[in-house]
Amino acid sequence: MNDRQLLAFGNPIIFGKSHDESIFERVINRKGFQIRTKLTVQAPILHRPAVWNCEAAVLDDAGRSLPMTELTSDQRRILSVVIAELLDNVGVGKREMTESGKRMLVSRDLAREEFEALAEILNGGHPLPEIKRG
Repeated sequence: MNDRQLLAFGNPIIFGKSHDESIFERVINRKGFQIRTKLTVQAPILHRPAVWNCEAAVLDDAGRSLPMTELTSDQRRILSVVIAELLDNVGVGKREMTESGKRMLVSRDLAREEFEALAEILNGGHPLPEIKRG
């Protein structure tokens, strides 16, 4: 896992527990566009598995998210690429993409090994998995 993924994995969002999600946000510059990104891990809720959540939005000059309906095909493609990069080498199965107002959101189930490690973290604070650098 890279540093962003480790941050999200080590600080899962737990339903009903207050959490400052701003620690997961970063603004990056890609092809002249400012992109706000957020990568989180959502702990399991009832019958829903734990998932990686990644969202991205194109910002205007004032730092406000632009509506998805106003984005060009290039801007949409950039969001898709950025999200794919943030979810690289984590999770398993298909990626579920939705667009909501001013952001693109992609969710992906945790891999079995990730889920087992997350369960240990949630149930006793065991060490995080190693950072794999390739």
